[in-house]
Amino acid sequence: MTASGQAPSEAEDLVEKHDEQIKEGIDKLADFLDDKTGHKHADKIDQGAEQAKNLIDKLAGDDKPSKPKPKPTP
Repeated sequence: MTASGQAPSEAEDLVEKHDEQIKEGIDKLADFLDDKTGHKHADKIDQGAEQAKNLIDKLAGDDKPSKPKPKPTP
């Protein structure tokens, strides 16, 4: 098998093994961006984070979407 043929399966294996850690990182990044933008774009940041986590679930083999993380009150 070629190197290009192996890369997707290796990436999928890594995502499958570390999906929760990746999603935690996405949440941390979303929180950081939300803070840096003064919460002006919180809805768009949350929407993007949820889409990213749903993609991670799909790559990891989970068909159920991620549940939105509750936002802390400022």
